[in-house]
Amino acid sequence: MSAGKWSALAVVLVLGSCLGVGGLLWAFDDVDFLGTDKDERDFSVAEQRRLFDTFFPVPVPPSAADVRIRYEGFQDWHLELSFTLPPGDFESFVSQLTPHPDQPGVYAGRIRLGDGGFLANASSITVDTVARRVTLTAFTV
Repeated sequence: MSAGKWSALAVVLVLGSCLGVGGLLWAFDDVDFLGTDKDERDFSVAEQRRLFDTFFPVPVPPSAADVRIRYEGFQDWHLELSFTLPPGDFESFVSQLTPHPDQPGVYAGRIRLGDGGFLANASSITVDTVARRVTLTAFTV
């Protein structure tokens, strides 16, 4: 075989290997093998409280119930945390939130993470006064 044929064969093998590894990683991610998509079942109560402390700008009352967590991503991530509160705690909690300057009916979430880590590109809190559900959404792009 000539040198050109060996080079072409090497290129084909390298590309095939890269595509094969990429395909395997995609398949593992698709079936949640890498563990990047999580919900409330993946977090203990203590871990849920740490998430609240990290992302909410004011303390979440211990009476928070019906906790729902949806985390998706790896490098660019999306997190949605929500919970319900009894009437008195709901009004008190919402009164401590800072209204979002650009979005009526939305409150500002914490932008810098509690551990001093990187910034979220967006963090906002919405409230459903009928269901007394508080929902925080944070993500990077």
